[in-house]
Amino acid sequence: MSELDFLSGRFFDMDLPREMKYLEKYFYLDVQRAFLSYYYIFESTTHFTDHTGHVCSRRHLRTMKEKYKKIRIAHKEAKSNFDIEKVAYIESGKYKWRKDSRK
Repeated sequence: MSELDFLSGRFFDMDLPREMKYLEKYFYLDVQRAFLSYYYIFESTTHFTDHTGHVCSRRHLRTMKEKYKKIRIAHKEAKSNFDIEKVAYIESGKYKWRKDSRK
């Protein structure tokens, strides 16, 4: 990520690529949509609150990042295994991701 991407504020009104549009079915609140575009560009949530102005705890950011990664991994695995039904299921927004239990 270059400083120009940050200075331009591109992440404020950026649309996700067409192949990632299905994620909008899982992230539908304003703060979640801001997270999607911010994380897509910066691949980090370190300064999310400062850069976007959305108030969000670190715990909630960690949960959204975990949700994002698990859905992306499941989608990637289904595509690599040519499981068209599972790809369609994930892209429909019905996939249930599980948060790992804490010890």
